[in-house]
Amino acid sequence: MSLGTVSLAKEIVGNQPLSDEAGRRVEIGPKIQLTQITTKFDKKHDEISLYLINFERKAELAQVPKKDWVAYLLAVLPAELSNMLAREPTERANNYDFVKDLILKREPAHEKNHEKDFEKRRQLRCYECGSYSHLRPQCDKLKKTPESISHVVTNKSFDELMARYTSLGKVNGVEMKILRDTGATLDLI
Repeated sequence: MSLGTVSLAKEIVGNQPLSDEAGRRVEIGPKIQLTQITTKFDKKHDEISLYLINFERKAELAQVPKKDWVAYLLAVLPAELSNMLAREPTERANNYDFVKDLILKREPAHEKNHEKDFEKRRQLRCYECGSYSHLRPQCDKLKKTPESISHVVTNKSFDELMARYTSLGKVNGVEMKILRDTGATLDLI
């Protein structure tokens, strides 16, 4: 089929599959390469079950026949997972469903790794004193002692203690002691 015939056929039927003069099927339009849209499996960051689901979706998107999926999958898996299939018979090793089940059975669940990381978290400690036995709200450094709460013990009377801050003055013509604020700039009565 010549290029001119292909472009004419493309205008007539869009991106539909066509047959050339020899009867072979000819695809018109962009073809997605599975190797370009698939990333390598990383054991540290990827979960194998989710990775296989995404691989299947990408293989369907790229229109790769299911019989070829195993070859593409082995190219993106680590060597230790690929080597598991060496012990299997050829007809089973080329069956994607068998390979998928085998990988899922032998590969540990990723959740166990998350549990280990969760158990490794830092131990909590008091922000004030640094002790691991309690947290800040229970810290003894923050507890107030009862004898220090505004309690003055003295042998002098109230008038003797306040003599420095009182003076005699007249309020409405009556002379009396006035308690003055020594730091104030204006006296109000």
